[in-house]
Amino acid sequence: MKQKKSQTIYLSSSQKKAKIIFDHVLNLHDLKSSDVFIKCRKRHLVVARYESWFMVRKFIPRMGLAAIGCLSKPLYNIDLTFDHATVLHATKSIQDWCDTDLLYKHNLEITESEIKKIIKEYEIKEKGDDLFNHELKSLVDTLQDVGELKEVELLSMYLRKHRNERFDTDQQENIKLEVV
Repeated sequence: MKQKKSQTIYLSSSQKKAKIIFDHVLNLHDLKSSDVFIKCRKRHLVVARYESWFMVRKFIPRMGLAAIGCLSKPLYNIDLTFDHATVLHATKSIQDWCDTDLLYKHNLEITESEIKKIIKEYEIKEKGDDLFNHELKSLVDTLQDVGELKEVELLSMYLRKHRNERFDTDQQENIKLEVV
């Protein structure tokens, strides 16, 4: 029996954002990626796929249509890809549905605001992690040059605690602003 090799796939930041968008839209429709990324014209699957592409196009404008159609491979390891014309048709169809159905437009706007919040939290976390890693690395290098290993441990614990407190207070402030 042949064993499958486990592969580690590294995603770019735009692909990570696209995965966040896809996961959120699929979660709203109670679907799995294996259900949506198949050659099928069932309405509920098409709507979920189209909405996902529409949101990716809206939130990641630099990503090309062909790249959006090929996202199923790096994100979910599904070999089905769609061409640029299919993604363009999807975005135009969603826009037409919004123009004719006000309830659908309202629901899509709610989904859009939810995705916007999720992506903003992701970007804050990414920036915080980058800043934290840079600060920690420079401090550790300096202290290791001096030979203070105990100080390295104490400072790293302090920085982790500080980062977690900062992230928690940012989330609490955002919640307070939403409530008001």
